[in-house]
Amino acid sequence: MTKAKQDNTQAGNESVNQPIKLQHPYKTDAGVPIEQVNVRGITVREMKNAQRVGDGDEISTNYAMVATACDLVQEDLDKMMAIDFQAVQNRFLKLNIGDSQ
Repeated sequence: MTKAKQDNTQAGNESVNQPIKLQHPYKTDAGVPIEQVNVRGITVREMKNAQRVGDGDEISTNYAMVATACDLVQEDLDKMMAIDFQAVQNRFLKLNIGDSQ
């Protein structure tokens, strides 16, 4: 395994493929409990769709990409506590951007 591949498969001792257990679980508007979130890589098509949704606003585009990577709708992501969102966003960046920032 290459160094880059190793860096992309581990975040500290935690694998980036493991779900993130939320510190503050919540329920969606449909009543579905969200206790943990899986974050995945997104495709170029999904990134382009998020850019359309964001309509030129970088924050909205990034938010749409994170929601897509979690297989959540943005309204469900809205209910997540900020500290949990930060962990999810960090995982998203590690998976989709890597160390090239």
